[in-house]
Amino acid sequence: MPQRNCNDFLRPISRRWISRAAVASAILGVQNQHAVAQRQAGAIGIASADSDPASTRTIADLAAGLHSALPRIQSLVGRGPVQNVADLLNHAIAAALLPADVLPYVEQTGRLSGARQSLRYIAVFGREDVHVLALASVASIERLAGMPVNFGPPDSRASITASIIFDTLGLRVQPTFLSPAAALQALQQRRIAALVHVAPKPASLFFALNQNDGVHFLPVPQTPEVLHFYLASRLGIADYPLLIGQGEAGRGTPIPTVAVPTVIAIADPAPGSELYRDLSLLTEALFSLAAASQNATPASTGADLDTSLDVPGWQRFPPAVARRQGQATASQSQRSASSASRPNEPRVGQTQQDRQKLLEEYTRWKETQTRSAQSQGERQKLFEEYLRWKETRDR
Repeated sequence: MPQRNCNDFLRPISRRWISRAAVASAILGVQNQHAVAQRQAGAIGIASADSDPASTRTIADLAAGLHSALPRIQSLVGRGPVQNVADLLNHAIAAALLPADVLPYVEQTGRLSGARQSLRYIAVFGREDVHVLALASVASIERLAGMPVNFGPPDSRASITASIIFDTLGLRVQPTFLSPAAALQALQQRRIAALVHVAPKPASLFFALNQNDGVHFLPVPQTPEVLHFYLASRLGIADYPLLIGQGEAGRGTPIPTVAVPTVIAIADPAPGSELYRDLSLLTEALFSLAAASQNATPASTGADLDTSLDVPGWQRFPPAVARRQGQATASQSQRSASSASRPNEPRVGQTQQDRQKLLEEYTRWKETQTRSAQSQGERQKLFEEYLRWKETRDR
C-alpha cells in the first residue's frame, strides 16, 4: 500500500463525520435551542469538552464552584471540540471547554473558517498529556512512518492531537480511528504499531499494562515546531510504575511528551453588548475562583484553573487581559516591597556574567519587542527596564 499523509486519511473521514454531525445536530437541535433560550433568559452557559461522563462532571463541578460569585452560571453538555467551536461561532453557547489544538485542526481540515479570528480564551482549565504507546520493537516515534497508528474516533481529542503532531513532525502514518479500548486490543494483537491517547496522567487505559506486555511509551519530540502548539511535559515513574519504573520507585527514566491545555473559550463578542457584559462577569468569577483556590486543597475545582498561562496560538479575551495585567502589577508591587525588606540580598544581573547573559536574552527579546527604539538612549532605557522586569520575575 503506498504511503499517504495522515491528512489524506483525515479528509474522507472528516466528510463522513460531518454527515454524522449533521444528523446529530438535528437530533440534538432542541438542546441547542434550549441553550440559546437559557442564555437569552439571563443564564450564562458553559459547555463541557465532550459528552462523556468525566467531561460532564468536570463542567458541573466548575459551574458549582462559580455559582456563589455568578448564580446565573449553567453547565451544558458539549458535543465534542469541533462541534463546540461551531456552536460558539453560531452563538448557540456562550462559552465552552476546548483543547487548545482544535484551532490548527479545523484549519488543517478546512472547516469552520474564521475560527482563529473569532475565538478567544479566558483562562486554562487543566491540561491533558499525550501518550504514544507502541510495540516494544518500535524504538522511536520516527520509526512509525508508514505504520498503522490509532488516532482515536474522528474529531475526538486524541485524533485532533495526533493529526497535528504527526503533521508537524512530517511523519506519514496510516491512521486508524478505533476507540481507545479497541485500539489497545489491536495493539496487543499487533494489528497496529501504536496508539495515541490524550488524557490526564495517569490514564486508566494503561493501568493493567506492564513491560512484559511488549509495549512501551514513545517520547514525543519537544521541537520548537511542536511546542508552538503544546506545552512540554513528561510521563513519570510515579504515573506508570509498571510501564516505566518496572514496579519499583525511583527506577526507570521519565518519558518526554507534551500536554494539551484545555481553554475556557468564547466567541469574541461586540464590546458593549449584553453578551460582552455577561462574559466579563464570567471572567471576574473565574479569576476570583482561581485566586481563592490558591489557599484551598489541591483537589478543589479552582485548583485546575490557570489564569496566567499564555496559550500558544490563542488570543485572550480583553477583560481577561486587563484582569491578568492587574494581577501582575499587584504581584510586582508585592515583590518590590519584599525586596526592599532584604536590601543586602544579591540582585539579578549584579555580576558581569549575569549581566552578559541577560544582555543576550534581552537582545533576542528586543528584536521582536522594541523595533521602534532607535537611539542608544532608548535602547539603554529599555534594557534597564528589562533588567527590572527580569529581577521581579525571578524572585
